[in-house]
Amino acid sequence: MTLQIEFTWLIGLCFVFIGAMWALAKLLMAQTFKQLDARFESQDLARTKAQEHWEARFGQIEALARSNERDLLTMRGDLPNIYVRREDHIRGQSVIEAKLDAISSELKMVQIKGGKP
Repeated sequence: MTLQIEFTWLIGLCFVFIGAMWALAKLLMAQTFKQLDARFESQDLARTKAQEHWEARFGQIEALARSNERDLLTMRGDLPNIYVRREDHIRGQSVIEAKLDAISSELKMVQIKGGKP
């Protein structure tokens, strides 16, 4: 048994086969692109949610930093009124001791003179 096909029929069958492969490839590419679009859309949604989350978090951190800066500046302003340096304290203590020594020497002088001015 031999199969005889005319050349025009052979060319027609080749074109039909190529057309079917072309349609199948086009269908597969369309489905692939549809899946990629859905995937990119879900990634964009996740990215926007994460961006909103981080913007809110960074806003909180920025507000906390501003609050800390304000508290630090307030403490810097109050520091000279509250804190006494060691040298200042020693100087003040020396002045008080000098005055007490002067009073003590005056009292000794008064005792020596016998209460006479």
